[in-house]
Amino acid sequence: MKIAIVEDSAEACELLQTSLESFAKEVHDVFQIDAYANGFNFLEAFHGQYAVIFMDIEMPFMNGMETSRKLRQIDNDVLLVFVTNMAQFALQGYEVQGFDFIVKPLKKELFEPKMKRIYKVAHEKESEPFITVTRRQGIRKIALRELLFVEVRGHEITYHLSKETLSQYGTMKEIEKSLPSESFSRCNNPFLINLAHLFGVEGEEAILSDGERLKISRHHRKDFLKNYADYLGEHV
Repeated sequence: MKIAIVEDSAEACELLQTSLESFAKEVHDVFQIDAYANGFNFLEAFHGQYAVIFMDIEMPFMNGMETSRKLRQIDNDVLLVFVTNMAQFALQGYEVQGFDFIVKPLKKELFEPKMKRIYKVAHEKESEPFITVTRRQGIRKIALRELLFVEVRGHEITYHLSKETLSQYGTMKEIEKSLPSESFSRCNNPFLINLAHLFGVEGEEAILSDGERLKISRHHRKDFLKNYADYLGEHV
């Protein structure tokens, strides 16, 4: 499991790293831990490679909240844990989907229960199927459960999530190869639907869980309805 520590205090960083290594031994795992002394260095190196990020809030030049806001523009899913000596600052972390916070100075009896929860969720996320999207801002990892449908126009692929869309260059043939055929089906030439988010079919339209309606073409209708029936048979 890859972990990042963003901390300007060498002493605090060393203590956290030692605590993480000790916890890894307890759970019979190995952590690859990278430490960054400031937010600039971390953001420059980040490309979606970490399962957990421990972020100090009070840092010079760019504080932890600013760093986290920029991080969320690149990756909206990675577990973010704030480290601070003032608990009230950690509450601001909910603005950037902070998962938890650790109060300095770190104490083993408080750290271990939190770390067990962090580790469990991170491990579950690591085992989830995902795809990666390459954009100018960097590489973004998307869990397949988040993906509603994929739209391909020309050589542009657009991934539609519940709250945002992400785009990169590619073809429908490439994206179909990268997604499991038992869970994704094409309802029309430009659209590939995640059947987990298909609410139902009404006439010539596929209705998604967010209310989006997509046209089902005559050419794809038979295969699409069969794929949906097979999916329901496996998951109901």
